[in-house]
Amino acid sequence: MLPPISSGHPDLPDRQAVETALQSVLDSPDFSGAKRLCALLEYVVRESLDGRAELIRGKTIALDVYDRGMDQDDRGLNLVKVDAGRLRRRLANYYENSGANDLTRIEIPQGGYAPIFINAEQQNTENRNPAITETQRTNLPLFAFLGVVLLAVAMTYFFVGQDGGQEVTVDTTERDTALRQAILAKSPTALQSLNLSTQARSLIFPPLDPKRLQSTLEMFERSIELDENNFGGHAGAAQISAMQAILSPQGTRRQERISAAQTYANNALQLRPEDAWTQSALAWVAFAKRNFDEANEISKRAVAIAPNDYDVLDFDALIALFTGQFERAVESSSPERHKGRTGSRFVYRNIYAVSNFYLDNYDETIDFLEQAAEMGDPVSQLSIIYQAAAHQMAGNENAAARLVDDFKQSWPDGRPDILLKWVFSDKSYADQVMEPFKAAGWSSRQTEEEPSEQIR
Repeated sequence: MLPPISSGHPDLPDRQAVETALQSVLDSPDFSGAKRLCALLEYVVRESLDGRAELIRGKTIALDVYDRGMDQDDRGLNLVKVDAGRLRRRLANYYENSGANDLTRIEIPQGGYAPIFINAEQQNTENRNPAITETQRTNLPLFAFLGVVLLAVAMTYFFVGQDGGQEVTVDTTERDTALRQAILAKSPTALQSLNLSTQARSLIFPPLDPKRLQSTLEMFERSIELDENNFGGHAGAAQISAMQAILSPQGTRRQERISAAQTYANNALQLRPEDAWTQSALAWVAFAKRNFDEANEISKRAVAIAPNDYDVLDFDALIALFTGQFERAVESSSPERHKGRTGSRFVYRNIYAVSNFYLDNYDETIDFLEQAAEMGDPVSQLSIIYQAAAHQMAGNENAAARLVDDFKQSWPDGRPDILLKWVFSDKSYADQVMEPFKAAGWSSRQTEEEPSEQIR
């Protein structure tokens, strides 16, 4: 860690520089409206400037900033932990954007709440100095490595193109190159079919938009037209058709979609039974048919075949979540397991957050749902509901009430209780989240018993 600031040190920022840096952050658009985070940042900075950095603790923040004592549930401390995580991310975003040229930077390292102050100009000099000591090297903060990240992003943009936030995988391994060459030797349309189904596979999520699902299904169907032996086209079409069935009201249309999904899955099974994507499609169709034990068994098999296939992990996490196997859902959606993914609008962070709700890890739920939204992942009725319910359960009633108000404005006729009771294997799991959501102020103005395609 860099030594504490001192006005007499020639290289480190002095008090006035830190005061200026703090005001720049507080006045920035990144912190507009974030009154609680601003109060937290100002508190820890001024405590440090006044020589009390070692006394900054979660309990002191809860008392001094939030005026909350330590009740028997430690709810005030949970609130501090959640806000500290949000503050770290918002500071990082600020210094990546509007604060990129600030001469003095404020960081709050993981594991504590006392800030450190970085002289950006001095840090840049050290980065260019080949004689930098190992001790100094280990203390360089996140910003020293941002150049590498930005370069990687630029390279991804150059090779992949602008894809609207969806992940597009570019296979560069020798095996994949040889595979594509072999398919091309068969016929150009076969390779075109493979490329189309691969692209469509990255567009399955977010799933709660019927028009988007239909356009993705058409891509898979087109890939089958180009090459009827492309198992990936059949598997993907099975996944989408099953998703449409899950979101359809009870009746003929749902049964038609279930039947279509099963046909596509059976075709994939005939073409490539050993492939994880085929098994994942079979599992999702079984889930749509509400054969939950079968769905879990097949999905676990798919993961065993390809434990690093992100799409297979996404569907496994969903099946585990909605059938009450929350520990497995956390395992399959763990950010550590998905750290190799690039881009945004992924579903795994939301699944991870929701699964933690059922394990009573409310701070994890709040933290990761907020992180997912900040990173561009889908924001839906369900993500807002679980965020509000987690706040309510953690004792953050005001935050929960604000989210309920946001929900009412965005989805005045929303019926998440209906959808949740339908997708969960046990309706009590729906009640477990809807009860705190209702306690925070939500109530339904309708009475339906079936999910609708308008739920999204």
